[in-house]
Amino acid sequence: MIVSVEVPVIRGGWLIQCIDSVLQQTSPNWVLSLRWDEGDSFSREIMEALQAARHPRIQVHFGQRQGIARARQFLSERSRGDLILPLDDDDILEPDAVARLLSAAVERPWAGIIRARRRFIDDEGQPIEIDDWFPFERRSYLDGATLDVANHSQPYAIRREMFLNAGGWRGFEDWEYFGEDCSAFTIIEERAEVELLDAILYCYRIHGSRTSLRFPQRGANDLWRRIADEAVSRRHANVRRTNDEPPFHYVSIPIPPATAADIDVVIPFWESNECEVVYGPARPLDSGSSGQRILDVRTHFSQTCDPPLGPFDRLEIALAGTGAVRGMVSVALFASPSSFTPARVLRQSLESTTPFSFDVVALFDTQQVRIEEPISRLEITFEPFGPSEQFVILHTVFREGREQALMRFFRHKPNHCRELLDRCLASLRASGIGESSIHVIEKRQSSSKNRNEAFRACSKPWICFMDDDAELVHPNTLQQLLDACRQTGASLCGPKLLTGARRIYSGVPFTDPIAMETRVAGMGEADGGQHDVLAMVPWLPSTVLLTHRSVMLATGGFDELYEGSQHEDADFCLRARARGFRCCYNGHAVAVHHNALRNSRLSSNAAHFVRRWQDRKDLFLPISSAVPPLVARQLANGGSR
Repeated sequence: MIVSVEVPVIRGGWLIQCIDSVLQQTSPNWVLSLRWDEGDSFSREIMEALQAARHPRIQVHFGQRQGIARARQFLSERSRGDLILPLDDDDILEPDAVARLLSAAVERPWAGIIRARRRFIDDEGQPIEIDDWFPFERRSYLDGATLDVANHSQPYAIRREMFLNAGGWRGFEDWEYFGEDCSAFTIIEERAEVELLDAILYCYRIHGSRTSLRFPQRGANDLWRRIADEAVSRRHANVRRTNDEPPFHYVSIPIPPATAADIDVVIPFWESNECEVVYGPARPLDSGSSGQRILDVRTHFSQTCDPPLGPFDRLEIALAGTGAVRGMVSVALFASPSSFTPARVLRQSLESTTPFSFDVVALFDTQQVRIEEPISRLEITFEPFGPSEQFVILHTVFREGREQALMRFFRHKPNHCRELLDRCLASLRASGIGESSIHVIEKRQSSSKNRNEAFRACSKPWICFMDDDAELVHPNTLQQLLDACRQTGASLCGPKLLTGARRIYSGVPFTDPIAMETRVAGMGEADGGQHDVLAMVPWLPSTVLLTHRSVMLATGGFDELYEGSQHEDADFCLRARARGFRCCYNGHAVAVHHNALRNSRLSSNAAHFVRRWQDRKDLFLPISSAVPPLVARQLANGGSR
């Protein structure tokens, strides 16, 4: 990665020190672009000398006065760095600024902006001990509105992709095109995160001729107010500003009553032509607790299958490892519990250069298995390639006094997924959703990308994200979700989810702040109404997820760094809550999840999820605000119309 340091040039008094601070960076991964914006004669002389030197990593441009925003836009359009680092001509970078910002960008790929700390110096370069007038803290939100638009300052590095998506630098013509930095923060945070790097990487010079002194405080307040109001409008935020000076205060505006006619439905569809074979320890669990078994050259795992398994064409096994491993996973299949000779042995190589602390699914899909005969017993082994101390961990489940491997079996069944999609669509039509409001996107890409792409075709105030293997139980399910949002002030709502056998797939969602995991109550239980409650929750599954349009506009939608379809829904809900939105679970509304397809990205997605949220454990704490009993009773009785 390369950092593009970009400097609009007006004054020459401190320009040499500014340029030297870039040349002295400890990392060589930088390019420097400067534009002379019709500044003073001294700055022109320096720029001409720099141009004559022909430094391979420095670009020099000359032009007429355009104003700070347009000068920055000129530079950013012509630079080539992966990160854009704005620098003023009277300021200097600390020697490790480029290295630290690059490292942070690699470690936090979800960040659109990396912001660090600064210190103040005088016109001689000596430190000044004053408090920064901009706070160095996470930005604050209410229902998607940014409360503290003034909470920004150099140094910060912008990921170029996010910069381009945000439309570049812009300022306000009546204020000499200032306000471009504040505006950039509000636009980019609608697509990615503003991450804090707690390190002093910038020296901001305090002197009597700095440009900001030309504008009175009321001018700055006016800029911030206009930027804040534009952001609220762009995001369709349901708020009203109540004061005129930052930090701005807002009150939530009640969500207008809505019906099915106000909903667009987004369905990612993936035709797999297979269905799952019933197997006890497959999710959701009927009962039991989880366990682990170590597999190495000395140990294996054996279990009987009662009732016998088969026929099936493919199987998945949940494995994990505490270190780098290379070896062969084998599954020996026996026709009877007492057999010594297997009817079939399936093998799959497993190679990982790093530990994998979450489930990794070994897929036996390099060949069509086509197991036709009943399987009464199986043995799972791991044979390492190399040192014998290598091992992997097999995830198991204890059910009815027996330990069984956590596996999934599939058989080939053409049109199975399309049949489930037809049931999904029929339930939507019965709920009053018109054909033009149903957006089925069938692409071999992640669920996040599919949902985001389909959302761009939506225009209604509410979006219901729905899996292609989900089905609404009652025609009023969506209305129940809408009513719950209106009554509770939530902008996201999900129903109770059942399996095809009408057991609990998802009751009340909750989080484990220690393990940093998202979980659901009641999985595998018989549904006796025990999860028919209304609750504010930390996250919701995307199987059926009703979302106000403002949530998508304020967050940028689902994180496309997640592959396949695991963890992206929990991530989306946490990012929504970080933007000041609330999630509501309505157990009186019911949907069925047939669970037709999983993906093999559990390990990589889980690792990304933990990295993404390890500094936000506050979002994993239990939700303390309860739903008023009167509201709960109203919704249980059919909601408000």
